[in-house]
Amino acid sequence: MYPRVKAGQRNFLRGRSSPRRAEPRDSFQFSVIVLSICIFAIYKLLVQLSYFDASFGSARLWGYALIAVYLLGIALCSVISLLCLMPKHLLGYLFAAALLSILNIYRQTP
Repeated sequence: MYPRVKAGQRNFLRGRSSPRRAEPRDSFQFSVIVLSICIFAIYKLLVQLSYFDASFGSARLWGYALIAVYLLGIALCSVISLLCLMPKHLLGYLFAAALLSILNIYRQTP
């Protein structure tokens, strides 16, 4: 007569919320890697801008400050993920820091 429903659907039909699957707390952070590439692009833009015109001489210092703040944030997030036992987050943060360092070494400013 009535179609068969599963237990979770039955609870939902009675007005109770169905149990949801818990999402994993620990996942690889692709957004950190994208942020790392964007920070590097902004840094290179500021450094090139400082070479372009003498009035933008402080742009290079802003670029260095941007990288320093970013690396400090990555270090802080790495320590937090290490203390909270989230190895995939830690791997994402370390990969982003390594990517930023490799890009900085590979693309040296003339």
